Amino acid sequence: MSGRFFIGRTMRALAVFCTFGVISALSAAEHPKIFFKYSYAFDSVVCKDAIKSAEVTELVEMLPVLQASWDRQQTALFDATARIVGKPFRRKEETAVLYLCRDIPAMATPLLIWGHPFLKTVRGNAALDRTMIGPIVFHEVLHLYVNEILEKRSTPLLDENAKESALVRAHLHSFAIEHEVFMTLDPSGKTLRTVRKMDESYGTDYVRAWSIVTNRGAAPFIKELHER
Repeated sequence: MSGRFFIGRTMRALAVFCTFGVISALSAAEHPKIFFKYSYAFDSVVCKDAIKSAEVTELVEMLPVLQASWDRQQTALFDATARIVGKPFRRKEETAVLYLCRDIPAMATPLLIWGHPFLKTVRGNAALDRTMIGPIVFHEVLHLYVNEILEKRSTPLLDENAKESALVRAHLHSFAIEHEVFMTLDPSGKTLRTVRKMDESYGTDYVRAWSIVTNRGAAPFIKELHER
């Protein structure tokens, strides 16, 4: 499914929520501002394989477009999160480092975002639509949000899933938030299915985490966050 669907439905849904007063009164200023930067030093020092100059040029030129796409989506995503969980975002800003190295996975700490899936020089016509930067960055920022709420402490649901891998357990609460946020912004479920498919493409641990959240329900995980 094209990422154009995501931003179109998200913004239409946000307009409806604002009309009926569903969105929280929290202002965008209370949410973290995410700044996008490309790190040539990161790619040149950490990456095992040489990065092609054409890839660097395309990503650098694309940064303002990706930044603008994220800026259009972040308020809806962050407002819905804060309202659903009942907790504000503690951080004021973050720098998201976009990079091209395939050896290092995207992560929340530090905030690292793969740039190569968006590049035509890498993926041709299969390059991700630029609006998909929204759910990708949101996924990583949710890890920061959840970690600051839980403060490295366990919960009954994490204990219940103690035999699961660390990667599975690390995604349970964030996937629960993704479920509730995307169903709020697009009740048809189409956006959630797109996001879940992308999440699950990262590996079996992601498939397993989504399965647990689906079977258990998102609400118990949200409740644990709300009560912290």
